[in-house]
Amino acid sequence: MAWVVDTCVILDVLENDARHGRASAVCLAKRLSAGLLLSPVSFVELAPAFLGDRTLQTGFLTRMGVSFSEPWRWDDTLAAHRAWMRCIEMKRGGRVAKRPIADILIGAFALRFEGLITRNTVVPRVTACAARSYPVDPVHPVKKHGVDRCAGAAERKR
Repeated sequence: MAWVVDTCVILDVLENDARHGRASAVCLAKRLSAGLLLSPVSFVELAPAFLGDRTLQTGFLTRMGVSFSEPWRWDDTLAAHRAWMRCIEMKRGGRVAKRPIADILIGAFALRFEGLITRNTVVPRVTACAARSYPVDPVHPVKKHGVDRCAGAAERKR
């Protein structure tokens, strides 16, 4: 089953980021055979990195082996709706920090797939030192299953 790639991991590779680029590229290479997908939200978030040139953007993603045409479904909307409400309730209760809506939308999209590859520091127990892949719950992505190794970074499978 395919893995959804978070925007930050694509940017690490695109920009050949000195701190995260190599680890992100290795993590993506390890998951390539399972399939890599980009959510519609990440596709939109990447536009500025390509100065709005969709041809350059789709060419880069294609060369990376990342599919970008998987449609958003109503189930994704319902999952995001539930997750956003949980996030707001937890924020009001002081149990979670503020989360950008894009994180919730990308996480909801990833629920249909194997998991989410990210290095987002908002994800519990994730440091910003390497790309990681996780099973997805849009509010608490790290919650179950075994651990593999990916370029020294933990990967959790659904």
